[in-house]
Amino acid sequence: MTLGDCAGIGPEIALKVLARLVCGRRGDAASYEEAALAERVYRLLETKKLSLAYLGSRVVLERTLKMMPACALGCRFVFLDGGCEDSTVVRVINERGSVKRELAICFYDESMVGAADFKFGCPSVMTGKHALALVQRGCELVMKGAADALVSCPLSKSVVAEATPGFVGHTEYLEQFFNNVSTEVLRSFIRNMMQSEQGMVRYEANDLDQVLARVLAFLSYLSFSAGNVDNAGNNGKEVAKSGEVSKTGWEREYGNAIKVSMGFVAPEFNVLLMTRHLPLRDVANFLTFETVVRTLRHASLLAYLTGGEFMDGELIGGGENGNSEAPSLPIGVLALNPHGGEGGLLGSEETVLCEALAYVRSHRDIRYASECGVKFEGPLAADTAFVKVGTKARYQNIVACYHDQGLIPLKTMAGMKAINVTLGLPFIRTSVDHGTAFSLAGKNEADETSLLYAIYGAWRLQRGYGGLLRAQIQSQSQSQSA
Repeated sequence: MTLGDCAGIGPEIALKVLARLVCGRRGDAASYEEAALAERVYRLLETKKLSLAYLGSRVVLERTLKMMPACALGCRFVFLDGGCEDSTVVRVINERGSVKRELAICFYDESMVGAADFKFGCPSVMTGKHALALVQRGCELVMKGAADALVSCPLSKSVVAEATPGFVGHTEYLEQFFNNVSTEVLRSFIRNMMQSEQGMVRYEANDLDQVLARVLAFLSYLSFSAGNVDNAGNNGKEVAKSGEVSKTGWEREYGNAIKVSMGFVAPEFNVLLMTRHLPLRDVANFLTFETVVRTLRHASLLAYLTGGEFMDGELIGGGENGNSEAPSLPIGVLALNPHGGEGGLLGSEETVLCEALAYVRSHRDIRYASECGVKFEGPLAADTAFVKVGTKARYQNIVACYHDQGLIPLKTMAGMKAINVTLGLPFIRTSVDHGTAFSLAGKNEADETSLLYAIYGAWRLQRGYGGLLRAQIQSQSQSQSA
């Protein structure tokens, strides 16, 4: 877990979430659902089914702790050097009440930031560089097999961009990072996954390239990028009709092949975005056939992994191989224009949505989800798609055309319980669904609830996703042997 911009609330919520796990919620009473989730995460950590490693600055954490005294947290933090291979152990000890509880996590001290380099609430080029360095370090740890998933505390896009021109956001950076990794790093990543107890089935060493090709083919399939399936420059629609969708150029070229989507998970419903951080005037130009098909594939992946209500059960679908039951509701796809465009009267952008939906439906395109009954409805008028049926959301998964169309309803209903999910990478990345809140930093006022959900979400989604990747490799291997 990366601690984000150290001038923001990331370090505070990272410490508070540990305190909540061992001491319960301080101050305002938590809901029953939050208390149950915190207890579940604590038990996962206690039984070693889940382990946490923090990436940040020890100087920053120690200053944050001074701002949040033990009497307020209900516990104390102890740094033990040398407890992990190349990191520090942080023990969190609850000394209140009749039952003593404690946790231990690994802490990687990425000390680019010294005591004189930062001030709470005052971001700088230095804090922006440090925040991005933490993300890079986190990606490297995952790719070398030291971690299975990535959780992110918030950073400021504008602050990082000042230090690193061209930076747009976490999601875009992760996409770029993966597309730039070397073949050898990818081989090492696959090897470590195969050796993991929760990873894929074991293969002989000489089969490693074959397994790697299968994983990359699946990721390219999800991406549905014209750039990696058609070197002649044809658009995604023409490529799809030619039946070349799942063929990739990974053996020859990795760049610009994998495309990711930004998703959001909440107890009420999930949201996938067709476009991300764009000026509103540019949205229509980015709603291409391939973008819509790619997002539908990622939406089906999210629906498959969550399998309905996110809080049900210890594992997704009851097992590590993924969901075994169909989502109970279809995936709703929102129109861009009011009233779904009124048949072209209020705009023609819905045409491309209809074409993409028709392609997905006619080709039973979502290979891993079609057997589970994942279906799409749309384009839907956005002003009524979020209206509840009784006490439940009409759709458990919604695909929105642009950022605010999907996130205003989600954040209004879910509050701090929503999390951000990056889909399309070979691992799961989650983050809190809020920003750096520089105005709150250093005041001991930040709420750690979203981070609690992000930690649990990363563990739960990665369990299902690892099983899905394994199933894809097994099914391809069996079809080839047949």
